Amino acid sequence: MKKTIAFLLVAVMALSMTSAFAGSPVSYVEPVTVDTPALAPAAPVAAEEVAAEKLTVVVGETEEVAEALAAIEKVVEAGAPVITYFPDDTQAKVKDALPEAVEAGDLELNEFVALTVENAEQAAAELDEVRLVIAFTTKYDPAQKVFPLIGLVDANGNVNWILVEGEVQADGSVMLIIPADLLEQMGNAASVQVAVLSTPKA
Repeated sequence: MKKTIAFLLVAVMALSMTSAFAGSPVSYVEPVTVDTPALAPAAPVAAEEVAAEKLTVVVGETEEVAEALAAIEKVVEAGAPVITYFPDDTQAKVKDALPEAVEAGDLELNEFVALTVENAEQAAAELDEVRLVIAFTTKYDPAQKVFPLIGLVDANGNVNWILVEGEVQADGSVMLIIPADLLEQMGNAASVQVAVLSTPKA
């Protein structure tokens, strides 16, 4: 029977974004600590059990991310909403997911990182989904709505952005729910990026 596994990623360093479109820096994080599948407070899974899952997830910074941040900065300096950095079809999907009272132009982008996934194909065959809980430098408010975007980068540098379900946790971290089919695509991509759009804090 397939199951769900959750990873807890903890931020330890930072790469600055301009305050024009981010309230705090983009975070760099160490290799993952694995939490329990139920996300309940409990002892971490033992190292040998982690190895048995065959799935490795690492978050960090890359030259591609730095270039993307520079491009985003130009968008904002030109007076355009930060969401317009993304392709029209991606914007449309985010807009469809917005609460009625929220305008797409009000969304903020405080986190943009690289994500490395290893042994994803095998994990995708065994798991229904993976829940990534990332403790970014930005501490989100549980009342905020987040719209995580997974960027699948191909060999030519083209990025296919996919909106996934996200939820702010009580400690300000963000949980991303990654379906098995997307996990497999992430493993096959040349590289992967994660951007988190969010509603402003109240």
